[in-house]
Amino acid sequence: ATVLNLAVGPRSPMKVGMWNDVVCSKKTGIPIMSKVEWLNSDDPTRMLEFYSHCFDERKLRLFGIACVLRWGVPFQDKRATEVVQKAELLAEGQLNETERRIAEAVSINLYREASHISVMFLPILVARKFDLRKAISSAAQYTEQTIIGSLEFDERLRNRRSEQAELLRKIVGNPFRQPHVDPSWRTDDVKGLALAAYDNRSTTSFPMLHDALLEAGCDNEEILNYCRTEREVIRGHWILDLLLDRK
Repeated sequence: ATVLNLAVGPRSPMKVGMWNDVVCSKKTGIPIMSKVEWLNSDDPTRMLEFYSHCFDERKLRLFGIACVLRWGVPFQDKRATEVVQKAELLAEGQLNETERRIAEAVSINLYREASHISVMFLPILVARKFDLRKAISSAAQYTEQTIIGSLEFDERLRNRRSEQAELLRKIVGNPFRQPHVDPSWRTDDVKGLALAAYDNRSTTSFPMLHDALLEAGCDNEEILNYCRTEREVIRGHWILDLLLDRK
C-alpha cells in the first residue's frame, strides 16, 4: 500500500460549480466526488484525483510544503530550511528566476547527498513547474519508508492518510461551496492578523481573527466558528486566503 499513489493523467472536463453537491465528468457523466465525501474522506489519493482537475499550482505547491514541514525534512541542515523558505516565496510569486535556480541547485545537491529520504521533496518544491506526479510518488515513498517494519504499519498508514486528507482540506476548504465574505469585513486589523499568521504561524492567530471579524461586523457563523476552533496555521490555509482575497 502507498499513500498518495496517484497516476496523474490528462485532465478530464468536469462539471464544477459552487452549487453542485456532486461533481461529474462531462465526458462520462460518472460522479467523481460528492461534497459529503470530500468533507468526510480520509483518502487523500481520491481527494487529489478529484481536485487535481481544478487545483491551481500555488495550492499544490503549498500543500507539498505543508507535508514537508509536518512530516519531512530534518531542519538541522540550514540549507534545507532555506530551500523550503524559497519554495514558499515561489508559491506566492515572490521569488525571481535567478533566486529560484539557486534554490533548485542547492536542493539538487542535498538530494545527491541523500542525508535523509525526505530531501527528495526539495527539488520538486522549487522546480519552475510543480510536478504533481513526482510529488505524490515521493510522498508515498517517504511515508512507507518512515513507518515500514512497524508492528502497527497498517494502523499508522491509515492514520497518516487521514492526516494528509485533513491537511488538504485545511488548504482547499470546501471546493463545492466557500462562504461569502463581505468586503467590509476585510478591515486593516483582519488583513493584518491574517497576513501575520502567514509569517508567524502562531497558534493564537485564529482566535484573534475571530475577535477582529466580530468587531468588523462579520455574521457568518461558518467563518466565525472555524476561527474559534482552528489552531493550526499553514500557508495557503483556505480561510486566510479567503480573508486576504487570495486565489
